[in-house]
Amino acid sequence: MKNYSFVFSCLCIFLFFFSQTFAQNEDSLKSESISTPLHLAKEKLTEADLTKTTFAEETRLVSVSRSAKELKDIPSTVYVVTKEEILENGYITLVDVMKTVPWIKVSQPGSGVLGEMFFMRGQIGNEYTKILINNVPIQPAVNGALAIGTQLPIAQAERIEIVYGPASAVYGGDAVAGVINIITQTSEKSAYAQANAYFGANDYRHLDFLAGGKAGRDKNVLQYSIYGNLTKRDDLNLDRGSDAFNPFNTFLNSFTTPNDLQTRRFLRNLATNQPDSFFTILENRAGLTSYVGTPFKATVNQLPEQSYLIGVKFNYRKLQVSVDEMYSRRHSVLGRTPAFFSYANPETYMAETTRRTHISYQTSNKKSSFLINASYLFYRLDANSSFGTNYNIGRSSGRSYRYEGSDDVFLESIYTRKINPNFELTGGFSITLSANLPVTNDLEEPFDINLYNDALNGNLEPNPILGNFGYNGNNFLNGGVFLQAYYTKNKWVGVFGARIDSRSRFEEDSTSGNGVLNPRASILYKINPKLSIRSSFATAFRAPPPSIQFTSLALPDIETDSVIYQQVPNPNLNPETSLTTEFGVRYFPTKNISLDIVGYFTGTNSPIVGRFRPIDKERYPNASYLSGNSNGTARVYINDEDSRSAIYGVQGILKVKNIIERIHLDTDVFFSFTQGTEVLPDDGGTINDYRMQPDFMGQWRISLRPSPKWYINFQHVIMSSWYRRNTFNIEQYEEDRSQTDGYYTLDMLVRHYFNKNVSAYFRINNVFDAEYGGIDATGLDVDATFNPQLQRNIQAGVSFRIN
Repeated sequence: MKNYSFVFSCLCIFLFFFSQTFAQNEDSLKSESISTPLHLAKEKLTEADLTKTTFAEETRLVSVSRSAKELKDIPSTVYVVTKEEILENGYITLVDVMKTVPWIKVSQPGSGVLGEMFFMRGQIGNEYTKILINNVPIQPAVNGALAIGTQLPIAQAERIEIVYGPASAVYGGDAVAGVINIITQTSEKSAYAQANAYFGANDYRHLDFLAGGKAGRDKNVLQYSIYGNLTKRDDLNLDRGSDAFNPFNTFLNSFTTPNDLQTRRFLRNLATNQPDSFFTILENRAGLTSYVGTPFKATVNQLPEQSYLIGVKFNYRKLQVSVDEMYSRRHSVLGRTPAFFSYANPETYMAETTRRTHISYQTSNKKSSFLINASYLFYRLDANSSFGTNYNIGRSSGRSYRYEGSDDVFLESIYTRKINPNFELTGGFSITLSANLPVTNDLEEPFDINLYNDALNGNLEPNPILGNFGYNGNNFLNGGVFLQAYYTKNKWVGVFGARIDSRSRFEEDSTSGNGVLNPRASILYKINPKLSIRSSFATAFRAPPPSIQFTSLALPDIETDSVIYQQVPNPNLNPETSLTTEFGVRYFPTKNISLDIVGYFTGTNSPIVGRFRPIDKERYPNASYLSGNSNGTARVYINDEDSRSAIYGVQGILKVKNIIERIHLDTDVFFSFTQGTEVLPDDGGTINDYRMQPDFMGQWRISLRPSPKWYINFQHVIMSSWYRRNTFNIEQYEEDRSQTDGYYTLDMLVRHYFNKNVSAYFRINNVFDAEYGGIDATGLDVDATFNPQLQRNIQAGVSFRIN
């Protein structure tokens, strides 16, 4: 009911202002030859209407230094995706965009927990990239991650800024791999509107819209907009015959050793010739009582997904207010092994609602600018979110529920002062106050949302066997201050700054309680107006979010009234730290050619990893002898002080516009050659690779306009093989199954413009129906052998714009 009232309120506000706009501006609308949205304009489409800025030299960016700067004056690696690119290519999710961004590996689908995923500079971008909407973080504090669907305002974006490399010196924690800032549209026109409707196989359908305008005169002008998305897909188009859905090897590994060849041969023969007897052994030895399928192929039924967004934004003079509600839902076990998790029930899903209210105030003059951002972020996992499990956790056999939530208040203030024409100082602070309930233990039935505050404050009635294990409500206050100098002199540009963060969750820790300091230094030298070189150094950290610190999994041993602990919390985790250096060359030989070559190195220390450790009998006196395994251990997240990694490589961007001017033939070529080494956690040995990172990545886009009414785009992606991130030691590293094969894919889009307002498109994703793997879902031993991606799928749609 709350959701409906929110939507109704937004619609009422929008209709009021929209009607006022048309009432006040009827004459101007006529003079501009704009008819009502119910009629299509008849003007011819000209080549001038299709002209876009291919390169972003003149685009003023805010994500790098927190003050607007042109690309040519930024000593960092930055990429910008414009509104025209988003609308013309029909991008609707952030990962749609990231697939076309240099050096990014993506996964569609990704995982049941994180949704679609992307991999950036050696890290999972959902977790290690700071994702902003209009300069304000959107990831909830309880898990520090963003589950990506179509709930973000991608179709409504004015531009998306992608900053590569650490940005903790400005943004604090989690900005390890980079920053992504989604800047939504604000129009100067009296009225504007856009809408897209897309349809495809497997009952895929998507609708999005944006409408708004302005009311008032002189300085008292109110700009407003309302926008929304709705996406549904009844089933993901995955190859059901893929080896990813063959659980047999996982069955064997669950209760035999790889060296026990005689037993493994016996079980294989038994599974082939007497499957019922094999399943009896599974139930007795591994506790797998709810598996559906044959020993060599799990049953995979429909895998649905859906998302929605509804939001409003107002700008009045120096004040901006926006309210957004986002919802995303997908099948919960995507990417996990079918041996332990079931793909048979379409109703097992993970879903979350995020509601954000954002207020900002900004004022500026020739000498200075001042900005205040304040936001309240409400985040809740759907109470019916659950995993389909093949093991029994109680009376809800075959289904285990989970829940988490947080209420986050974010406050930020930034002041910029231009000391002289060459020197600028920017300083500020940010504070995050969070009350949150980290992800619970597996539950036998859906969490009662009326007990949320009791769970948050530790006032739940204890379970007779488990007690309050798995309920770890907590509060924290994180804050940071930063200072940055921006200096230009003749051909030199320098950015120097640092930030110190204090986090209440680490007050008892001697290394973290005194604050985390992250410096950054970047220098750019303009050899001439067309050629520049740059170099940078930065450090970053990612603090473990509560849902990592307090991850809990325990099952009641009803026969002995004891507890089988599978995973236990570790509230004493410290941040992961990393250091990055970079050197780049940016070259614009002509107005139609752009070249950017980057070399970088990143080193990471004390990573947070999941490992088996002996159970603390004093803390868990009721632990069953079955806990974890026969050695009385359970999985726990730790900082492995002896583990470290290094990744280094060369990356390039080549953009050429109007190769054949008559047909406006453009091309973008992105390439990345990467190497790395890792000292694996827990004395796992040293490998001469960086897990999850292909040695070579190539992306090649070709677009052309045979006439003003036609746009054609080809997107090629090629990758070499990579090592899976659940490769934990040298022995696994040397096995064939530790690698995921490389792949080549081609996506094709054709768009036809009927006139300035209306166009239609046709797209084929994965034209050659390549079977390939995406990013590992969890990095733990519960992952499938590889993460199958969408097969060939066809979509079509129509787009409508008035502006």
